[in-house]
Amino acid sequence: MEKELMLIKITGCGFSEEMELGGDSSVEGIVSYVAQVLKVGPQHIKLLFRGKLLCGSMSLSEFGIKDRTRLLVMHTAIYHREKEALDKLTDLRRQAEQIDQSTPNAEELYTQLLCKLDAVDVSSSDWLRAQRKEQIAAIHSRSSHNFSSSHPHADGD
Repeated sequence: MEKELMLIKITGCGFSEEMELGGDSSVEGIVSYVAQVLKVGPQHIKLLFRGKLLCGSMSLSEFGIKDRTRLLVMHTAIYHREKEALDKLTDLRRQAEQIDQSTPNAEELYTQLLCKLDAVDVSSSDWLRAQRKEQIAAIHSRSSHNFSSSHPHADGD
């Protein structure tokens, strides 16, 4: 038997996409996908249907969602609490990506970025801590110098 697909429009927080989904699609799967596109953690967004919060592993059909339904994406209180650190990490990632590795002072610029990453307060969030650690690893891989012996927080903590 063929699974029937529904056209679902998901909008909000800079995200807008029409998706063909099965009624058995889980809300947490949709939240994970939208969060990945928005470059935030799944804890930073929520889905609403007719003002009702959709959460957990329940499927779209279990919430009564039908074809041609519109879902709203909103930021959570966690997002607003962590927004400053998230913005700093996003900006530092952009700066690291813009460094021309052939520039004579590239290593110094990478070191400066590592110091700035150290200054971002991520103590309240394991997700933010993991994002910072990922950025440190990315800088290490871009750099020709091995920072692990010279940078006190090379492990990201």
